[in-house]
Amino acid sequence: MKSNRREFLKTSLQGAAFCCAAAHSACLFGEDAPAQTELELYAEKLSGDRTYCTYTCNKDCPWLKASFEKDEAKLKELAEGWSEKHDGKKLDEETLFCFGCKPVDGKPLGSLVKACDVRPCAIEKGFQSCEECKDLAGCDKSLWTLYPKFREMILERQKANG
Repeated sequence: MKSNRREFLKTSLQGAAFCCAAAHSACLFGEDAPAQTELELYAEKLSGDRTYCTYTCNKDCPWLKASFEKDEAKLKELAEGWSEKHDGKKLDEETLFCFGCKPVDGKPLGSLVKACDVRPCAIEKGFQSCEECKDLAGCDKSLWTLYPKFREMILERQKANG
């Protein structure tokens, strides 16, 4: 029985060593790892701290991506979609970008964040996110009325975390 266990461990360790070598082959052979883009680096910094509504900003967020790419056409398109959902309310064209509601690296707050009614409420209550709020189920902020499934997901997470 011992030889089977030894053989298993030996084979497992060889497999693990192969996986490590494959994963780090660029380093082993002196090749440079692919460089992260500015957007990827920024999104990585944001990912450790959820937004006030509990969304986790990532590099695939169309607002964040368009903001980093300075894609004015895409930002205007996104703003028009936002406006349609908010009864025609317009976003400030001068600050039509988004670097998250808890921006890092000195990035400014854009008009999307300034228009958010969840952020000031969470800040006023001293919460890191709305997940901490015991009144979330009855909250009538526009984000929750427009995206009820998102609120339900957060309420489920609240229950799970006690």
